[in-house]
Amino acid sequence: CWVCLGLLFVKNLDDWHPISAAKFFTNNFTGITNIKPADLKKIKTTFDTIKNGNLCPSSNIMKENNYKAIIPSTLIFSYGVIKLDNSVSEADFFEGVRSPVAIEAFKRINIKKYEHIIQTRIVELKFVAPKIPSKITIFNMIFDVEPSIRSPVQCSHRLRFGHPAKFCRSGPRCSHCGESKHSINTCPSALNTNSVCIYCNLPHLATDRSCREWSTQKEIKKIMATENVSYKNALTLKKNNCITSAYIFFDIVNSQPSIPEILKPNANPHDVNFPSLVKITII
Repeated sequence: CWVCLGLLFVKNLDDWHPISAAKFFTNNFTGITNIKPADLKKIKTTFDTIKNGNLCPSSNIMKENNYKAIIPSTLIFSYGVIKLDNSVSEADFFEGVRSPVAIEAFKRINIKKYEHIIQTRIVELKFVAPKIPSKITIFNMIFDVEPSIRSPVQCSHRLRFGHPAKFCRSGPRCSHCGESKHSINTCPSALNTNSVCIYCNLPHLATDRSCREWSTQKEIKKIMATENVSYKNALTLKKNNCITSAYIFFDIVNSQPSIPEILKPNANPHDVNFPSLVKITII
């Protein structure tokens, strides 16, 4: 069974060019199936087997030529959820499970309600594969596997999305007034002025979950789960209006203007509300 493994290579030189990097890897490593630019000073290389892919990062020739290899976790693991009765233990699960790909971890999702921790029927599974299987069986009973969509993470320190406060390296920002160098706890205007959201300029805190930015972040999390990509890549897909498997056909159709609107007499193609297919990218 051939397994594809992707790696990102970075070269910290001013004269870097993706073609020269592609030439370097093609001439020095075997099993490469394709190479393509991935980002600024990065290329994504796919190998035919895990063995060939793993030989690359540990090679001395990499260090000698100032290259760094990174294997993103999204190319190794994916996360899915199933609904499983609370009476089924982790030991019972692993005893009876049959899956097309290996399962590394089992995590029962808990919620906090009225200061009590309550176990749910939702179990998150960590698969050793870049894509989750559609189904698994437990003692021959079939279970559908859905992408594990997590809640947005907002930094309470700087108010940015994508990381918690403990990983923040920036100075504080006030969720009430939006100013830097202080938090809401020390805001001089918190008691005598209305809040102003830094994302939508409406009168609420920047941490308010009713903000449209929170909805946008939920969509980004959905793209991350369904496409198994990083937060940065999911954000790029969202900003470029790319249609991903995060959205079913029904969602896409409902987002378009109605037929009467499209066919109305004297429709101006230069009108800002005129439907445009140029902005939609299908991946």
